[in-house]
Amino acid sequence: MPEQTRAKGARRGKASPRGGSRNWLYLVGAAAVVVIIGLAVIVTGQGEPGGAPKTDNTGSSQTPVSQTAFPSWLSALKTLGRYTGNQVREAYAYAETAQDNMGYIPCYCGCGDAAHGYHRSSFNCFVKNKAASGDANWEQHGSQCEMCVDIALTTKSMLGQGKTLKQVRAEIDRRYASIGRPTDTPPVP
Repeated sequence: MPEQTRAKGARRGKASPRGGSRNWLYLVGAAAVVVIIGLAVIVTGQGEPGGAPKTDNTGSSQTPVSQTAFPSWLSALKTLGRYTGNQVREAYAYAETAQDNMGYIPCYCGCGDAAHGYHRSSFNCFVKNKAASGDANWEQHGSQCEMCVDIALTTKSMLGQGKTLKQVRAEIDRRYASIGRPTDTPPVP
C-alpha cells in the first residue's frame, strides 16, 4: 500500500494538469497570432514580393490593389455583403486593367437599364470610361452590388486558372441567366 500512495503522490507532486494546460494555451494563442498575421498579410496584398505588378495568363498587367489610387468612397468601404472592402477594391483594380476581358462579360444585376446609364458589360460596373491619360473614371455602382463584384472576381479567378474567355462567359451566363437580364454585351470573338 505505501507504494500506491507514493505513486499517487508522485503524480500530484510533479507537473500539475493545470500547469500543463496553461502551456498548451500559450502555444495555441501564439499559433493563432501567427495565423492572424499571415492572413492579414495575404488579404491586404502586402505579401507580394517587391510589390511588383502581377500578370495573368492573358498577358494583362494587374496593378496590386495597394498601388491603385481609389476615390475616397471606395477607399473607405469596409464590407459589401459577404465581401471585404479589399475584395471589392480587388474587383475594381481588376476591371481597370482588364477591359479587354471584362468588356465581353455581361452583368445580370439590372445595370443595363437607363437608371445606370445603360452599362454595356461588367467592366462598366466599375469603370465609366478611361481618360486620355489612361486613368479610370470610376463608376460607384460596383461598390454597392455584390453580384457585380462576384462576376468580376469570378472572371479574374477563372482566367487565372487557365480558362478561356469564352469558357468564363459561358459560366457567368450559366450562373446568372435565370436571375436577371444581361447587359447588351458583345459576344466573345
